[in-house]
Amino acid sequence: MRIIISGSSCLIDLRKASLLATFLRPPFEILILNTLFEVELLSFTADERRQMTKHPVR
Repeated sequence: MRIIISGSSCLIDLRKASLLATFLRPPFEILILNTLFEVELLSFTADERRQMTKHPVR
């Protein structure tokens, strides 16, 4: 099952609640638009960005 993230608010809220890593674990494939990283997720740390991009899209 794929989940597509087209807005940043859900990711920001998950981060604030310390649930981002849990959300990014399988069994789901999370697709995040590149523009979110470039524009809206600037406050995310390098480690958080790596967590969100560790599984390349097939």
